[in-house]
Amino acid sequence: SSSSQPSSAPTDIAKDKFDKPVQPEGITFPSHMFGSNKRSFQHTCFLKLHSRHIELLQSRMISGPKNATLLSHDYQNSMLSILAKSVMDYIINEVKEARYFTIMVDETKDISIKEQLALILCYVLKGVIH
Repeated sequence: SSSSQPSSAPTDIAKDKFDKPVQPEGITFPSHMFGSNKRSFQHTCFLKLHSRHIELLQSRMISGPKNATLLSHDYQNSMLSILAKSVMDYIINEVKEARYFTIMVDETKDISIKEQLALILCYVLKGVIH
């Protein structure tokens, strides 16, 4: 039997950090940026979406060559570094605001016998555990 109570499942992962649905319809792209290459189009959508909230990413997209496909190895690594820094800055700011936090560290060897380190950060901010 179905329950009328709201689901406790996580919110839709297809939303950005400002809780607006991710909809490529509102994003315009020059056709030369993706042509028939679906992967290029998806990559461009991803970058365009996140550039709304990350100034450094936005400036890189604006200042780059207009005929860029955004698929080069170096360019993608650069964009990933910008996104990673943005996530780290966001988490650091939240932990600074949090009243309580804890860090758990665990190490294990993977199948290639390399040691892998896992860091788990938990914090309480405004009564919510993250």
